[in-house]
Amino acid sequence: MRRSNMIRILGWSPEWTAALRRHPQAAAGLTAGLMLCTPVPYLSFVALLGSALLCAGIYGRNEPLQLLLLPRMGASRLLVGKIRTAWRNYFGATLPLAVAATAFHPRAAWMAALWLPLAAWALAYVVLAKYARYDPASPASSASPAARSGLAGIVLPPLLPVTLWLTIRYALDAERNLDRYLYDYD
Repeated sequence: MRRSNMIRILGWSPEWTAALRRHPQAAAGLTAGLMLCTPVPYLSFVALLGSALLCAGIYGRNEPLQLLLLPRMGASRLLVGKIRTAWRNYFGATLPLAVAATAFHPRAAWMAALWLPLAAWALAYVVLAKYARYDPASPASSASPAARSGLAGIVLPPLLPVTLWLTIRYALDAERNLDRYLYDYD
């Protein structure tokens, strides 16, 4: 597949494109691992949620400011676009596996009802956490211990209130932080 087609399929997302360019074997291995988990009754949805958490690692690097200025939109619209792109790329890749797992094991379909919102929340949380700490001068954005504990709340139910609070806090901080770097295009 040509590079321009791959970039267009990924919604011109620098995070997903860079991750696939840097780690094509890891992406293929993750897909193969998820396909191998499909015949196992409850493991498939646990593996799909684990893959969402692994995809969260895609957002560990900061893209240059010029890439954020290209769409010519304000901070809130940019954040919504980034979250929608993350959802589209992740669910576009994993939804066929979830449908296959549900077809193999209809009794495990209730787990799909848990996997879908938790995976969406995990991806939105990671995008918001990244842009709350975004600094174009440093290419690597290290997650704070609070951000890691918030991501752990996706998997550990007692920490869900912490994750909810951090999601709201990071949404406000991300918009405020990006407003410093972006021009007001709205």
